[in-house]
Formats: sequence, structure tokens, C-alpha cells
Amino acid sequence: MIVAIYVRVSTDQQAEKGYSIETQLTECRKKAHEIPNVLSVEEFIEDGYSGAYLERPALDELRNALREKRFGAVIVYDPDRLARNLTHQLLITDEIESSGAQLHFVNFEWQNTPEGKLFYSIQGAVSAYEREKIRERMQRGKRGKALSGKVIKNNHPYGYNWDAERSVYTINDDEAKMIRQIFSWVVEDHLGIRAIATRLAQLQYPTRTDINSWNIGTVHDIITRETYAGIHWVNKEYKTKIGQNKFKRGTRKPSEWIAVPIPPIITREIWEAAQRQLQLNKRITKQPFDYQYLCRNLIVCPLCGQHMRSVHSGSRRKQYYACKTGRAMSGKSHLGETNKCPARQIPAKDLDESIWQYISNMLKNPSIMSEELSKTNKSNDTIGLQEAGIRLKNKEDKLLQERDKVTLLFRQDLIDLNMAEKQLTEIKNSLAEIKVQRLQLEKELENNLLPSASENFLNKLNELALLADTEDPKLRRHVITSVVKEIQAQRMDTRNVGATFGAEIRTHITFGVN
Repeated sequence: MIVAIYVRVSTDQQAEKGYSIETQLTECRKKAHEIPNVLSVEEFIEDGYSGAYLERPALDELRNALREKRFGAVIVYDPDRLARNLTHQLLITDEIESSGAQLHFVNFEWQNTPEGKLFYSIQGAVSAYEREKIRERMQRGKRGKALSGKVIKNNHPYGYNWDAERSVYTINDDEAKMIRQIFSWVVEDHLGIRAIATRLAQLQYPTRTDINSWNIGTVHDIITRETYAGIHWVNKEYKTKIGQNKFKRGTRKPSEWIAVPIPPIITREIWEAAQRQLQLNKRITKQPFDYQYLCRNLIVCPLCGQHMRSVHSGSRRKQYYACKTGRAMSGKSHLGETNKCPARQIPAKDLDESIWQYISNMLKNPSIMSEELSKTNKSNDTIGLQEAGIRLKNKEDKLLQERDKVTLLFRQDLIDLNMAEKQLTEIKNSLAEIKVQRLQLEKELENNLLPSASENFLNKLNELALLADTEDPKLRRHVITSVVKEIQAQRMDTRNVGATFGAEIRTHITFGVN
């Protein structure tokens, strides 16, 4: 008889708990000597593979050999080493039995009877339940640690040192100077990400890994990371293993994020100004144009919802705004089809002149512009956010009432200290989560509600009004991008544009101060 031994370990922690490869092999070899008429032993060793997945090299080799009916017995240290999933355990067990081999465990008595299989299934289900409970306790522990103001994991952010004993970040003065310089280049000099990365490389400013490894991704990560403004978000992103070497990453809902305060390197105002500048940089390209497209990156096609691009057409290279899914472009539109969008291209000069005249006339009366901007920003989203805030307030009031009840019950000796502490801790954690959610809602409300009556807001409109009669295309472009978020435009006429008649264009402007 030929005996197969299968051993597996996935982490160093399992080795420390007694599941090391050497331990399993020693015990399985002893078990093999107890089986009569053993001619030889073949060992299948899985080092560094999770038992949650069937895709394992040594296991695949073992299963292929079982199909050839090469073994009279298979020895495994315990069912967990075979698989971490009950369904997988039963599948592999069935393959072993179908091959005519006997299954032996070192730490579990396997019986090929209905009762033995039932007990085997029950134990597998209990093991799976215990693993999920352990995982849930670990997650709860991490959340509790975050809610107490501790950083769960060191992500090595540039500009900070890691205090492992207290699980907090402390400012690295040398690196913090460069962080402040980067934000200054964005907010004060209005530099883009590429320009900043180039400047850092030219200055030969050292990074932690390489003296000249600044790149666009690194700079973007620094500018957009809220950590530098004093808030480190925990439980914001997730990473789920979906295979032996496959992971799924994503971002959780904002309501699940946990804010951990840390020492800020820059002020909140500077960080928010940098985010606004980044958004503005996306809309203002640095590519030179023969014609200054005043509304480029602002035009949206009302038929398919895609942005319209700036193009030249014909031998005279006439300027147009064309839908991305329309002329000379293919792709899937919001209409749910892969056909090209039927929207006609729009003569850029006609649309630009129409938009500029409308904006210019409004800027000559700032009170009308202010009213229009305020009206545009009264959205259903704002009402929804306000309703969500009310629901959170009601939930907070109920938790406060529950806290008072628990305190009263403890004072009346109706519950013991352990029960009171457990319930009060749960209530405290829930209140902390509500606080984070309310902060997030307030931030979103602040972004939605336009401060039309504020002094800075009115001053900005007055400054723009001084440019209402400018002939400079660049200044006109600056004015338009300062007060317009989006322009829906559709050409309605069917004729060719000649010298006598211009294009008939239907527009809808969404205002917003940038």
C-alpha cells in the first residue's frame, strides 16, 4: 500500500501554535507507521497557502493522483489542514473515498459511517463558526481601538513617525517641511501635480526609498490625503481575499469610516483649498489651443450624459464641441447602447459667444448672479442630507436615554457592574460612530449650501464683475470657470452654419463658485 501525507501551513502564526510543517510531518509519519502493509509514503507539502481556497499546488497534485487511484490511504494532521471551508472538506473527503483510499487524521477520529460523517460535518461547521467569531472579535477590537483615538495600522505616511507603543503618529519635522512646501505650491502657486513632481525631482529632494523617485502618483496621494489636515480615517478601505493570490479592494460607505485625530501638518483651510485647486486644474488644461475654447471641459451632452470635447473639423479646421460618443468616437452611452450618440457637433464660437454674453450680463448685476447661484444650489441632495441629520439626532437621543436607563438600573442594583459596563461601552461606541457620521453630513451640507451672503463670496463676484467687458479670451475663460460648474448644450437646427445665420443651440447652465 502507498500512503499519501498532506500537510499545510499558511502563516507564521500557525507555526507558532503548533501547526508547523515539521510538527505535522512528524505526527503524520508516526500515523503512517501504524497502518499495516505500508510499502512507501508520498508527501504533499503546502507551505504558505490558505486553506480557504481549493487552488493549491500540492493539493491539486494530490487530487490528480487520487483520480489515478494510486493511494490506499491519505493522512492529514487534522480537518483544518485539509480545508478551512466545510464544503471543501466534504468535497475532498468524497474524492478520497471515491478513489478507494482510507482517510486518517492525527487529531481527529474519522469514521466512514453515517454517524461519523455527521459528526465530521458538525465539527467542520463549529470550526467555521469559531473562525467567524474570532474574525468578528478582531474587527470589533480594531474599531474600539480606533474609537479610543489609536491608529490601528502604520501606513507609513510621509511626514510622520510611528510611535508603536502608543499606536499614534508624531510629526517628522524634516519631512513635514516638504509637505508644507507641496501644499504651498498647490494653493499659492497653483501648480499641477505633474509640475510639482517635476520640481521635486529637479531639486533632488530625497524620498524614503530613493533619492529621486518622486512621481505623479506619490504627489497626488500626498495632496489628497486628509491625514495632513489632522484626520486619519480608519475603516475607510477594505481588502478582501478572493483567491490564493487575488484580492478585491474598495472603499466603504462614509458612515462606516472612523476618524482618528492626529497632529496636523497643515491647517484644514489649506487642505480644502488644495482640493479645490486640484478640481480646478482638472478643468483647466495646459494644452495650447489655436482657438481659446472658453467652455472646454464644461460642456455636457444632454442626450447621453457624456462630456463634449474640443475638436477641429474640415479643411479650414473649424472649431467645434463634439460629444465623446458621437462623431469620430465610439463607446457606450448612457442610453444603454454602443451606438454613436446622435447629437450634432456644436460650433464653438457660437456657443462660447452665447455663454459669455449671458454670464457677462449677469455679472454686471452681482445681486442677480448671487441669487442665481443660491437657487442652483438648493438641491434635493441638501434636503436628503438634512433629513439624514435629523434621523441621526433621533438615534443619538435614544442612545442617551438608554445610557440613563442603564445607569439608573445599576444604581438600583438591578444589574451588576459587568453588565452595566458592557452596555455602557456599546452605547459609547455607537455614540462615537454617530458623531463621525454627523461630521461627515455637516461637511457634505457645507459643500452643498452656497454661502451667498458671505463677504468673501460677494467680494469674489465683485472682482469678476470688473471683467464683464474684457476682450481677453483667457480672462473670459477664467470668469466662466469661476462661476459655472456645467453647461448642457444641444444643437437644434439642421442647416449648415453660414455667414448669415448662426447655429441654434439650446443650453442649460449649472452655476457654482469655484
